[in-house]
Amino acid sequence: MKIKESTRNLSRLLIVALLVVGMLMVFTSSVLALFTNGDFETGTLAGWTLTHYINNGLTGSPPFTEANIVRTAGGTDLTAVLGPAPARSLSDPNAGGDNLTYPYEGQYCARINFESSSAFGHGRNANSLLQQSVTTAADKQGDGKIHVQFAWAGVAENPGHSANQQPYVFVSMKNITKGTLLYEKFYFSDPTNPIWKSASPTSTSILYTDWQIMNQAFTPQELAVGDTVQIECIAAGCSQSGHWGYLYVDGFGSIPPGPCPKPTVISVTPTTSETGDCPMTITIKGREFTDAQSVNLGKGITVKSFTVDSATQITAIICVAPNAVDGYRTVTVATPCGSATKLKAFTVVDPLLNAGPPRGSGSVAAPSWPLPVSMANLQVKSASLSATTVSPNTPVTVTADIANNSTVNGNKMVTVYVNGEIETTQGVTLNSSSASQLTFNVSRSEPGTYKVYVDGAPAGSFTVEAITANDAILIVSVAFLAIAFVCGLIMLRRRQQHG
Repeated sequence: MKIKESTRNLSRLLIVALLVVGMLMVFTSSVLALFTNGDFETGTLAGWTLTHYINNGLTGSPPFTEANIVRTAGGTDLTAVLGPAPARSLSDPNAGGDNLTYPYEGQYCARINFESSSAFGHGRNANSLLQQSVTTAADKQGDGKIHVQFAWAGVAENPGHSANQQPYVFVSMKNITKGTLLYEKFYFSDPTNPIWKSASPTSTSILYTDWQIMNQAFTPQELAVGDTVQIECIAAGCSQSGHWGYLYVDGFGSIPPGPCPKPTVISVTPTTSETGDCPMTITIKGREFTDAQSVNLGKGITVKSFTVDSATQITAIICVAPNAVDGYRTVTVATPCGSATKLKAFTVVDPLLNAGPPRGSGSVAAPSWPLPVSMANLQVKSASLSATTVSPNTPVTVTADIANNSTVNGNKMVTVYVNGEIETTQGVTLNSSSASQLTFNVSRSEPGTYKVYVDGAPAGSFTVEAITANDAILIVSVAFLAIAFVCGLIMLRRRQQHG
């Protein structure tokens, strides 16, 4: 009888544990982010309301507000969640090269009203993505204020219609409880507006914006705990049907949307200069160059000026000193989000050192300088990684194969670079015509993809996966169930012993 009673008690305990876990999952999902599925990491539009309408043109004249929007019944849903893919790893197909990359953070984002023109059978189409949420005390930050953050970016054709007929994007946030407007951005495609950038250096037919970050703290008078806040994001094709407009959105919530994207240097053109070249124009290709603060090419090279042509290109005017030491240079670009370097991206050549013996009409005497002596030649032949996908702070082992191809013994300092920045250095000594391996451990706490080089040899890249809210809930839930199960077994065992 006691055993049956103990079994019933164990069952009750497990039922209670399951109920608590369910409540924990619901509560946690509302606390981690102000908006349900605000980061779209479910891979769906769950929590959002998607509607569509026909854009027959805006009323009035610029500057436009929501009041100028006319929503005529009709249209098609052209909105989807994109992913999974690492943050900023995918390129928009119309913005030109890598000018606009997505998702902004995490593995997913939403794209509103894509291919919204008659060329795709969807002329005058417009889509709206909307969500309302009630603020809680968990949305307050350290300053005691409720914070709201999100990111958006627009892409639109520029057909040159009148302003009220152009494609447009619109983002707004309202306090429904107080009936007030907290944030509103309305942009029709307009190449004269500096927020828009051209996808092509020779045409303004396609425009895009960089990711725009909304990160604002609101006083209790503006937004208080218990107030209902509404987000609405709209993109519309032109009212004459032939031209599209669409919008990327990501990271809605009370937690800042993702880390600041660091720049990357891909190439430099031209790659070589002679000592004394001044002025000289170079072009640097890469990513995330917006708001670049400095460009550096190393010793003996002065950067006189530079221009950020786009998020993927910088044009710089440099002067190479007459006494600059010939050899490779590392190119560095710094932005508010960090610095990017590319090793051996540029070379300085001294024409005197690289010239052959002087030519003349008479015979040339044998050179009087010393003949070269044998030198050690230690090189990194190859490099590899122990893993390509890891959790935050999990070490990845970098293995480098080193060889001495010379006839003399020698030593070398071997350097590991992660995303172009020095990670660690280790010395190695090798006898002539011998080889060895070196190992290094690297780790990262921030989610993202990291490229690894050992000296100039590529080791590959590894991706640090984010621990999502769902992962955290699952871990807590499993732990809670395990504890409840163990406690139940202990209670059952004790009752059996006393029975």
